[in-house]
Amino acid sequence: MSQPVATLTLEQLHDKDAIRELRYRYCRAVDTQDFKTIEACFIASATIDFGSAGKLDSRDALLDMMRTYAQNNSTIGLHTAHNPIIEFNSKTSASAHWVTQFTSYDPSTNTALKQSGTFVDQYIKTNEGWKITHCCYTILFHNSHSSNIGTPII
Repeated sequence: MSQPVATLTLEQLHDKDAIRELRYRYCRAVDTQDFKTIEACFIASATIDFGSAGKLDSRDALLDMMRTYAQNNSTIGLHTAHNPIIEFNSKTSASAHWVTQFTSYDPSTNTALKQSGTFVDQYIKTNEGWKITHCCYTILFHNSHSSNIGTPII
């Protein structure tokens, strides 16, 4: 169970904010294909479980998968993360549960997708700040549709 805010130390409040910012930075980096920032969000030996989309055994495997996807798709995406529940396992270890939404538009097929799910992350505090050591994504639902209306504004 999450510790009440009134009993958290100033350092823990700062660390919670840093962990939230780490997840937000990851979401933005995925959407902008900023692979250097994605790399900085994870330790090298991080493990990633995307459920039916696959399991990855390192940060490099994640980056390879993302680069391949980016090269072969014209999809424009928007990842968001909400309602974190962050708990400390120690001064240098934490876990978090996130609700997440992903919306994408593929101009080549004029198809939009909306997907919602949860991330359960494990973190470690390093000399460079908090990093993701493991993340597990569980899809809750998704829907897609084609539309002849609208174009992306970018």
